[in-house]
Amino acid sequence: MRLFLVALLMSAAAAILLVLPAPAGANSVIYVDGGNVWTARVDGSHPLQLTSDGTKDTPPFSDPSQNGKFVGPYSNATADDQGRYLAARQFREQNGESQAAFWIWSDATGKQLATPAIVKMSYCGFPSTGPIGARLHPSGTWFAFWYICNYGSPSWDMDLRTEVNTPGSIVQGPEWSGYYQPSWYGKRLTASNQADGGIQADDPSAPLVTNLSFNLWVSHVDPDRITRIEPARTPGRAIIEHYDSSASTVEDRLTFATFSGAPQPGNIAYGCTIPTDGNASSPSWSADGAWVAWSDKGGVKTAAVPANLTSPGPCQMTPRVISATGNQSSLTPYDWGSTGANGGLVPVISRLSQSAKAWRMDNKLPQMSATSRRVPTGTTFSFTVNVSARVTFSFAQQATGRTVHGRCVAPSKKNATKPRCGRTVSAGSFTVAAHKGANKVRFAGRLSRTRKLTPGTYTLTLTANDAAGRRSAPRAVTFTIVK
Repeated sequence: MRLFLVALLMSAAAAILLVLPAPAGANSVIYVDGGNVWTARVDGSHPLQLTSDGTKDTPPFSDPSQNGKFVGPYSNATADDQGRYLAARQFREQNGESQAAFWIWSDATGKQLATPAIVKMSYCGFPSTGPIGARLHPSGTWFAFWYICNYGSPSWDMDLRTEVNTPGSIVQGPEWSGYYQPSWYGKRLTASNQADGGIQADDPSAPLVTNLSFNLWVSHVDPDRITRIEPARTPGRAIIEHYDSSASTVEDRLTFATFSGAPQPGNIAYGCTIPTDGNASSPSWSADGAWVAWSDKGGVKTAAVPANLTSPGPCQMTPRVISATGNQSSLTPYDWGSTGANGGLVPVISRLSQSAKAWRMDNKLPQMSATSRRVPTGTTFSFTVNVSARVTFSFAQQATGRTVHGRCVAPSKKNATKPRCGRTVSAGSFTVAAHKGANKVRFAGRLSRTRKLTPGTYTLTLTANDAAGRRSAPRAVTFTIVK
């Protein structure tokens, strides 16, 4: 039942990999909230939204406007020491009936550093469920994730598999059948076989993480089962994610553990258990070993490592709620709150609205509006931007056309007998200097001193570009100019 629920929750996951540069700074937690990737310092300050095009829900397959696009929420937020972060998202195929997962490697401006590559997962007779639980190595050299290989009818069996790959790869990486919930211990993986915790066999001669054998590290004691081993980079510490398999409601718990020497059976001792609101997941350590983060029913949380870490019983710690509605958290030494222009933040346009959806024209040029007073002609576009930026207003007119060889083209005498269709035609644009916060632009149909729109129905699309060249996701509204 536990894996069945995981499969249902993760069946829509796909992946996007984004990159940001890295300075030294305070520890930060990266997480998903409201369908987008966010970050904040471990004390809860400097919350920043890193993506803006994610949505809380996934659009239905019956919506053809989403075909050929990344759709739905982000997931699997995790970062390396340089601020590069991994997130997952769906891609809706052009036929509107199937989806694919893509890894995309980008920089802070959204510029892709490699061609998007589809996630390579084994096919066991039925579409695989994943990727799930992606973990980026601190160096950014590799990332690991797990997925469910479904055998389908008649057995409906499942095989949990962990895979490791490099950013931008277009081929399937090494994978381990029967293991899930991977984490990193140096250049080696830890993972669970649904009962015990294992660690990848040490192979100093391997240039990449390619050794396909796992050694037992943490044995389960019925009914307790090991879900994940999350080692700290400071020596001899780990967090064990585990659950009681005999309980009527299976909920993971997080317990500190200590060990000495190399990871091997019998050398790990349990300490205190982190106070959570139930169903804990995604434990992670800060690079300096001073902070931990996790997600549970109460959202994304952080806390300083407690003094009684080695003592069984409840941990003496006070969790901070970073986001009550967030999940899938991970710690990084990168500090987005103090990096470069606008804190390294990509522009985000929100709250786009208009005072009138149908209006008459006049001859005034577009201008920043100082008041919210409605005007008898024209409309006022209102929007909010999170940083100072140049905002471009692009207009596309809805027009009729004729279908020729499967394309909707402009009507002419030659194609007058062809079937009618609807098309959009670029009608021009203008740009304004918007300040951080709420902005208003009064518009009455004139784009410049020599060009204006004509009566008809239009789609207006706004995009923002800051001084560093970072570009926002587009936002759009539709309006009609009447005679």
